[in-house]
Amino acid sequence: MFATGKRPSTPRTDGGVYNTTKSLKEKGKSKIVNKISRKSILTLLKYNLIKIIDSIEFEICSYRMKI
Repeated sequence: MFATGKRPSTPRTDGGVYNTTKSLKEKGKSKIVNKISRKSILTLLKYNLIKIIDSIEFEICSYRMKI
């Protein structure tokens, strides 16, 4: 047997076949969703960091005013 580039079309448990165009589209969708969720998490972290930094700056300023 010679190794070919194609994967064998093994049947899945849900009755479909692995190497079909539908499964590729589903994979693409999940990748896009993962990217979007990752971006949203990063933006949330960024905003939280900005808020924390602002509160620290405010605390420092108020401390200086007391002195």
